[in-house]
Amino acid sequence: MKRNYRNSGLIDQKKLKEIAVIGAGSIGSTIIQDLAMMGYDKIVIVDNDIVAIHNLSTTRYPEDFIGSAKVEAAKYMCNLLNHNIEIETILSSVENWMENGLQANVIMATDTMHSRKAIYKKWLENDSRVALIDIRMASMVIERIVTTKYNDHFMNYYKPDSEIPDEPCTMKHTVFTTSIASGLAVTGLFSILSNRAYFEYIYMGLSPLIVKKELFVKGI
Repeated sequence: MKRNYRNSGLIDQKKLKEIAVIGAGSIGSTIIQDLAMMGYDKIVIVDNDIVAIHNLSTTRYPEDFIGSAKVEAAKYMCNLLNHNIEIETILSSVENWMENGLQANVIMATDTMHSRKAIYKKWLENDSRVALIDIRMASMVIERIVTTKYNDHFMNYYKPDSEIPDEPCTMKHTVFTTSIASGLAVTGLFSILSNRAYFEYIYMGLSPLIVKKELFVKGI
């Protein structure tokens, strides 16, 4: 029996063939597992980092994976949740992996704006592209940008790394905060694939809670 038995009627299962998650750190680790429960047939996970002690407070990875590749820890957790899912792990830099092109659906949770822009540019080369979800998190702020083939304002919300002030990194946050970010990312994808209305841009301040939403649009 598939993990997504009860919610399979909410979305056409033919749309859940394959997705790429770029970045398997604090936010990515939760996104990957949410997608496994969502019912995807295959998840491609891209990250070249290992699980360190400080990652334990912000990821879903077991302590036994300290020193192991994050992609392998992510694969292990996905297989616990969904025995039917295929996981392809890419232990590589984003730049090297992208040479072969990107999937139609991509969620990115990388560490730099430079890498996000590079992923976006490469995704544009895929004529079959559907959704690109960009989830960003600073110490007390979450941003979500949803881009589709027909609703693309990604660059309106882009700033180079040099224009972003330094602040405490997300590593100092606890895991429940990354759960909020993951929920925003996956629900954005769900809305697109199920042709529901969604907000193209969400800004959420966590202390106190502030939510800013822009450009309410219909799905693809």
